[in-house]
Amino acid sequence: MRVLVTGATGFVGPYLVQALIDEGYEVVGLGRRARVENTGIVYRQVRNLPTTGGGWAEIMDALRPQAIVHLAAQSNVVMSWRRPANTLRDNIITSAALLEAVRDHGDVTTLIMVGSSEEYGPQGREPITEDARLDPQNPYALSKAAMGTLTAQLLGQTSVRWYHVRPFNHFGPGQRPGFVIPDLCRQIVAVESGRAPYVSIGNTSAVRDFLPVQDVVRAYTSLLGTGAPSGSYNVASGQGTSIAVLMNTLLELAAVRVEVREDPSRIRPSDVPVFIGSPEKLRCATGWTARIPASEALLETLDWWRHRKSGGHAL
Repeated sequence: MRVLVTGATGFVGPYLVQALIDEGYEVVGLGRRARVENTGIVYRQVRNLPTTGGGWAEIMDALRPQAIVHLAAQSNVVMSWRRPANTLRDNIITSAALLEAVRDHGDVTTLIMVGSSEEYGPQGREPITEDARLDPQNPYALSKAAMGTLTAQLLGQTSVRWYHVRPFNHFGPGQRPGFVIPDLCRQIVAVESGRAPYVSIGNTSAVRDFLPVQDVVRAYTSLLGTGAPSGSYNVASGQGTSIAVLMNTLLELAAVRVEVREDPSRIRPSDVPVFIGSPEKLRCATGWTARIPASEALLETLDWWRHRKSGGHAL
């Protein structure tokens, strides 16, 4: 099967591309960067994704995918407040155009639309299941919720197998700053090298459902490979971990003693105390479960930032 991965050069893209290749898929990719980490795929650089069905149809005619994983998106919550129109264009308009092309083109049999756990917003029960009422609290979350609704509406009456996945917090080497774990890792490395006196942190009491990125991409490939029923699926561990616990684990891994200071500017006004997803629907459909220990993934991420500081990697 030939799989098109949009956003192939983003954070999750290279992990997904490699996982697909390891499982025997033929992979083609789209991305905004000129550099692609895996030269074993057919890759096309695009400045902007198409905003019309015809534009997507041209890409599909050229690349001939049988399945698509749509990763490409504006995924930063803070940026979605600063540039809401750009976020809605990048996440809704381009996705609606892709769905139109998939519906009308006829060659694509499977589509994975990557949404977000942010779609749920504050909930009164944990863990959160897929039938919970959506309550997006920011433009990014709103755009992802709209993508899921459009997918069901436009592909629900077709033969295309579709999945709207809602991954909970995930992390790993290559994730850019603006998310809690890379922010902590970058600051710890700065303290280790003497470039900063301390680490700043926001709300450490918040409990979130964290997953290593490798587990997340395995969830996506499990949906492609098992023929699960169409629908929305959480990608979650079902376990909550506080920011304080993650921070303390990273501090224990630091090469020097690290001072931590609270920074009120890093606290998001809409933070909810506990946010955990239920993995049961995905587990029942595909057999997927989270496997990688968080401590192992945190060390790998911290080491990546150490290596990047020395010039070995670049975002």
